[in-house]
Amino acid sequence: MAETGGGNEVELTLEDVLREDASLAEEADAVFGAASATQCSYEMGYMRQALYACLTCSTDANPAGICLACSLACHADHDLVELYTKRHFRCDCGTTKFDSPCSLYEGKDLRNDENVYSQNFSGLYCSCHRPYPDPERTSPEVMIQCVVCEDWFHEEHLFADGKPQLPEGGFDECVCPGCMTAHPFIYHYVSLPAAPADASACRLPDVPPTGSGPTFWPDGWRAELCRCPACAQMYAASKISFLVDQDDTLIAYEARAKENAEDVMEAGDKAFQSELSHTQQVEMALGYERMASSLKDYLAGFAQSGQTVKAEDIHGFFDTLRNKRQKRE
Repeated sequence: MAETGGGNEVELTLEDVLREDASLAEEADAVFGAASATQCSYEMGYMRQALYACLTCSTDANPAGICLACSLACHADHDLVELYTKRHFRCDCGTTKFDSPCSLYEGKDLRNDENVYSQNFSGLYCSCHRPYPDPERTSPEVMIQCVVCEDWFHEEHLFADGKPQLPEGGFDECVCPGCMTAHPFIYHYVSLPAAPADASACRLPDVPPTGSGPTFWPDGWRAELCRCPACAQMYAASKISFLVDQDDTLIAYEARAKENAEDVMEAGDKAFQSELSHTQQVEMALGYERMASSLKDYLAGFAQSGQTVKAEDIHGFFDTLRNKRQKRE
């Protein structure tokens, strides 16, 4: 947990580590809580899930996505890109996207024809087509995900003039300019009154929509979208029927994920995950229960002596744990 910059080492006390743990635990639960670290998600079919792209095994011309378990068991120490979550996606590990079979699940279909791939699977994001984090960027990066295309955008690149104009009261979902251009009917809902009692009547006016740029929406805005037969047909033709599925939202996904989080990670273990290599994360995934007690005892020694916890201390702990495991095997 120590950082080095300009020759100075920044140390964190145990109190700092525990405070960070609470924040990291909540974030990790929201993304990975519904995932398994040891079982491939393939048999669960197409679903929203946390994904990785393996740049070692796939190419820009043949993009692919893999689940959490396959990132740990089949692609450990490869060049991985974390994709957060994607909707309606099935794990590609072991399909014709790769040269090697999946070690966790045999008998997969040769292709997942319903998977949708974007520039994210090549490690690029936003309309600027840059990696995240951008090694050449000198200013802070604030990224916002579009709920339709699921790409991530620098907040300044969402606006034509480069000046963010985010809602003062905050927002829960964003639709990027490109998706608003592709689906301009959404602009109607910026000013439409509440939904009428007759759900079969179309809510959309008989005039072209007006507006430009991205739109930002509060939780529950999808419930206001028209459900009439004509609009339902439009959603299906445009492949955006997910917009009227309340279970599709990240808020709904994160709520389900947090309910299952205890089966995936111990909160105390996750405090250090961002500092670990993928190999060390594998060790965590394969030995949570065994490691949890040892790590807590290890940290307790620092608390009793008043010492700070340094990066080399944490890495040393996992090196020792790995050596013990190798001896047992």
